Amino acid sequence: MGQNINIPHRPLQQSSERTTVASSNTIFSTTRIQRTVLSAFMITALFILAATSTTLASPILDEFKEADQINLVDSGKQNLPSPTQPLLRKGRRLEEWEVGEVYQNAVNSAAAPILPPLPDLVAHNVAGIVDIIQEGEIPFFWNVPMAGGNIVKSYYGGCVGKTLAAQEVASEKTDESFISTFLDGPIRFVNIDTHTKTGIQRAKELHLIQSGIVDMFISPYFVETLDLFDPSNKARLFTIFRHPVHRIANIFYLQHGRDSDVSIEEFVNRPDLENNWMVRYLVNKREGAITGNDLELAKEILRRKFVVGLFEHIWEAIDRFDGYFGWVNDQHGECRDGIISDMLKRHEYNMLEIGSPAWNTLLDKNYFDMMLYNYAQILYEEQHTLFSLYEHFH
Repeated sequence: MGQNINIPHRPLQQSSERTTVASSNTIFSTTRIQRTVLSAFMITALFILAATSTTLASPILDEFKEADQINLVDSGKQNLPSPTQPLLRKGRRLEEWEVGEVYQNAVNSAAAPILPPLPDLVAHNVAGIVDIIQEGEIPFFWNVPMAGGNIVKSYYGGCVGKTLAAQEVASEKTDESFISTFLDGPIRFVNIDTHTKTGIQRAKELHLIQSGIVDMFISPYFVETLDLFDPSNKARLFTIFRHPVHRIANIFYLQHGRDSDVSIEEFVNRPDLENNWMVRYLVNKREGAITGNDLELAKEILRRKFVVGLFEHIWEAIDRFDGYFGWVNDQHGECRDGIISDMLKRHEYNMLEIGSPAWNTLLDKNYFDMMLYNYAQILYEEQHTLFSLYEHFH
């Protein structure tokens, strides 16, 4: 039998104790000399953290010298650890927080030491996470389905007051030959639907990025949206990750409800069901087999270009985004809390039993997404350290 999902809870720490960096305008609001010094410091810190995550100098791996061997899958997946098998350390099952680091170090030990080059669009049209924020750059939230996109849209549009390029566009407005904005409740949108390829192409033809009208992009189409930007008007990437099995199971319950004639077992065995959605969209490989090289490229894009949030720490993630972009305002708190609490209720469902046939099928079909999610968990902690270091030296 399933169990009710454990939805995220608001952390007890107050805004003064946030782990993000808050300043009057942006994360990099300093004098020119300070910006130069701090930028150099943060770049150095980032590479130190990256080096830490790509070596085997880990207390967890030290314990594994005397522990059971990590279960490996067939060579078709390059001897990477299996996410369907429990990991044991000295006779005990690993805690959830430990699993991601073990997986990642095992992946690193099997992967080539040379980091993959970034695609041109990512390399030239996206700012690095430690680069000084420049005029003309626009935040782009990569919207992973069922991973908090509606929270981001409602909060930044309805509470913070940002003009959004997102999904909510009346059909008659998508035929207009010019850019305009309109209100939908408390949120102001531009008249372009960024959740369709047609809408993104229309944004390019109307030079939406260069118009200066939009404050934030929200779209699941990663590569297509990056094509709207250019080296003079770069994207600032941020996203929220969620456990792939929980995310897809949530899609099932949203589409079919609790009393559907379609069972979760039938749903997960559909031949057209998505697989490895996150890796596919990051590396622009919608069809065909995903490889270890695709995973490594997706990881490198995350490491260098994304501010990462986790759905299970949604309040902290929003705080981090606010601090990074300089949008911290205590007056937003009550509005934010109401939106998050309301939206999380929509993500309540009977969680799949770990080890059940449906659970294992989804794990197997989304093997590389699971590996990427584990890596995102590590990046989330590393970025906490990075931003905390900046705050200490600020």
